[in-house]
Amino acid sequence: MNDMNKMFDDAINEVSLYKPTKKNNEKGSWTPFNEGEYYGHIINVSTRIVDVQGMYRARVYNYALKVADKNKDMKYVWTTEDGKQKDVSGKEYVGRTIWAKGVFRFLEPGNADPFESNAEGNKSYYYFCQAIGLDCKDITKDIDGEQVTFKELPNLTTANMEGQPVIAICGYGKPYTNKEGTEVTPFNVKYVKEWPKGRILDEDIPF
Repeated sequence: MNDMNKMFDDAINEVSLYKPTKKNNEKGSWTPFNEGEYYGHIINVSTRIVDVQGMYRARVYNYALKVADKNKDMKYVWTTEDGKQKDVSGKEYVGRTIWAKGVFRFLEPGNADPFESNAEGNKSYYYFCQAIGLDCKDITKDIDGEQVTFKELPNLTTANMEGQPVIAICGYGKPYTNKEGTEVTPFNVKYVKEWPKGRILDEDIPF
């Protein structure tokens, strides 16, 4: 028992700290996202096949944006609850994650496939490929006796996407009710464009 008492006596000399969480209206609190452009890198890539409108089939690429250190040069305008506006530095968002709306790549049907072609619906995918530096070469097909030019779209892989530098155009989407019955307004990457001179993310060094 004496040894046990000594153990607890020794524990009294251990040091612990507690840092209270600041309220939303206090300096240093969490800053809500603002609609606009964000410098960042693509992370957390996943993909799945979906049927669309009972007519088409698409591969959907989901990903998130990790806001880069370059974003500290950005400025945003935040409207407070009392209607006033204040400037917000882009450094407030560095290191934070913004999830993207899925990028759809509509697939071309084979002879036995029950779905239809939707080549015109691949505009967003085409621009996404351009934003991450992938070329899409021209090919020509005979359609009902007419020579039609298409862009041949690459099959993206995780390696193509992970860590790629982009400028993301972000905004708030339509509100929805989550599983807990709470109405949520998502903030998402709407689309991305090329980040000139942006470097691929190396997780071994600061972003």
